[in-house]
Amino acid sequence: MQIRQHRPNFVDTDDPLLIDEFRTTEELLSIPWIKEWQEEPDFYRYSLTRDFKLMAELENGYGWWVIGTCFVPDDQEYKDLDNCLDLPIWEPKYTPKQIEEQRVQAEASKKNFREHMDGLKKRSEEYRKKMQDPNFIGGLS
Repeated sequence: MQIRQHRPNFVDTDDPLLIDEFRTTEELLSIPWIKEWQEEPDFYRYSLTRDFKLMAELENGYGWWVIGTCFVPDDQEYKDLDNCLDLPIWEPKYTPKQIEEQRVQAEASKKNFREHMDGLKKRSEEYRKKMQDPNFIGGLS
């Protein structure tokens, strides 16, 4: 079996994707670019999606990254990946409703932040205008 490294689209590099061979779960998890995920401060566990993407779960499973895809090369005899890898099945910890609630909350936070920054900008402009007045003594009113 093999695993192909996953690299998110936002990573800009000319480095080729890594592909490594393994026969067991232990061999898979000892591949250096996979094993290094265990050093992350909030590392929780490895898991596998139903379409054989290897996940590194963080923060008790509430954060995660796809780190690779397991497959059987065309020149090898097919083996049942389900029974070859002893890893838990990955399932998202959030329901679609929770994800939507988080999105709405994030949008509200952005709006509040923009309003706060707009208020600071307005007060700063007013203060600059006051400073240009020769009779202005100083201080904020």
